[in-house]
Formats: sequence, C-alpha cells, structure tokens
Amino acid sequence: MWEEAEHLSKIVQDTARIEHSDHEIHLCERDKSAVLKNVYICNITQQGISLKADCHAEAFFKKNYGNRRCDCITLSEYNSKRVALFIDMKSKSLDDKDVSTGMPQLHNGEYPDYVCQLKSSSCFFDFLSSVVNDFCNCDALYQYTKESHRFFVILHNKKLPSLSTIIPRLKTKPNNTPETALVLYVDEGSKLNFESLIIEE
Repeated sequence: MWEEAEHLSKIVQDTARIEHSDHEIHLCERDKSAVLKNVYICNITQQGISLKADCHAEAFFKKNYGNRRCDCITLSEYNSKRVALFIDMKSKSLDDKDVSTGMPQLHNGEYPDYVCQLKSSSCFFDFLSSVVNDFCNCDALYQYTKESHRFFVILHNKKLPSLSTIIPRLKTKPNNTPETALVLYVDEGSKLNFESLIIEE
C-alpha cells in the first residue's frame, strides 16, 4: 500500500474502509428507499484505499456547512498521478437539468444540496490530511491538491421524461470541483471503469 493508505487504514475504523478486492470496489447503498443500491468501480489501484466518508458522521455542523459527506473517497492512480475521487450515489433529489447536462446547474441562483455535500467531503479530506500529518508524521495526503488531484462524481439512475432534451456535457469541462461534478446515469449493478469517472482538460 501507499504510505498514506497505510496510515489511513491504521487510523480509521475498519467499518469506514472499503476493501480494494482484485482492483475493484463495491459501493452499496443500504437505505431501503434507495433505487440505486449497488455499483462496482473497476481498475482501481491496489495500493490505494477507499473510505466511507459518510460513515460515523456526527451532526456537528448546520445544514449546508459540512453536515453531510459523500458515500466514498477513493485514492487511486490516473495518468501516472495519484488522485482522490469523491463519489456519491443518488436515487432521488436530482433536477432534470442536472441530469440532462451531466453537471450541477444553478437553481434560483444556488447550486443543489449535493454540491455542498461534495464540498464538505473535500473539507473532510483536508482534515484527514492534517490528522495523518500531525499524528503519523506523513504529509503524503497534501499531494492531493484541489482542482488538480481531486475529482467529483454523482452516480444516479434517474430517467428523464421522454420529451426532455438531453444536452451533452462539455467533454472539456473537468469534474475537478464540486460545482463541475460529473452527474452520470448508471444502471443498478453497473461496473464502471475508474478512469471513465475522471475528466481533465
């Protein structure tokens, strides 16, 4: 394992980790009302680690100020560099515009709640970086810098009405901020290639 992955596996609860089994992770939504319950991410670096970012979350912050986090943060390799992929599975609460364009859209001047959720997750990652640095004397997590080594994706299986117009996402628009997250339709039980979830300029 990478040095940062070893330290994270040592300091977080076992229930907060997702095993990299044969270069693959299984994302599982246990909410009974969820429509999208199982997704598999393939071709993940074995030396990395995946964390259930919303596991053991405490209601310390008020709504939209760090109170919610994404389902998973995966550290893996992309184009010979180490990256952090922030993943959340949604079964509802997605606007048709977000679905049709493949990225968050402003609604009455504000981004949807899941953008705040992804921002909270990125802040949580900053906290993890400080913990690993201060308690384990390892600064390796600091290499996962914002806008170059962090990427964000929302997985969903919301189908648009038949008369809706689908506007293809701009392929050149990287998903390296919560505001430009990749909003991607997937089927239940889908297997996704890790590299397909990252868009760079």
